[in-house]
Amino acid sequence: MIEGIVKTFIISLIPTIEMRGSIPIGITLYKLPPIVASIIGILGSFAPAPIILWFLPKLFPILEKVSFLKRLIQYLEKRSLEKGKKIEKYGLIFLSIFVAIPLPGSGAWTGTLIALFMGLPYKKSLIAIFFGLIISAILVTSATLGVVKLF
Repeated sequence: MIEGIVKTFIISLIPTIEMRGSIPIGITLYKLPPIVASIIGILGSFAPAPIILWFLPKLFPILEKVSFLKRLIQYLEKRSLEKGKKIEKYGLIFLSIFVAIPLPGSGAWTGTLIALFMGLPYKKSLIAIFFGLIISAILVTSATLGVVKLF
């Protein structure tokens, strides 16, 4: 069971896969109890958020000195700002809802980048992202168990 927990956690750290992939894999492949797979998925998906929100702004000035990385940062900033327009209008509640949507590209990684580029408050952003992950975990776990059909 420990091996399944570790692998589920690692899968949940991967951008775009996050817990949308780790919870079903944890439950079906590693035979983890649904509550364990959900908690591990939430923790793994959330783990990068505080680091990204705190560390990335300090790293940007250094990274932007490399032309390829400067273009990448500008692309990520543009993409996050486009997705973040609704968040700007509706605030942190929408950030939670955005993170909760169980689709690739709408999880904690993108939500964290949106919060960062929109200049949203650090602690409030983390709380909004965490609550979004809880909602998403409930949806993904329910779909995995066949309780609910998402699509």
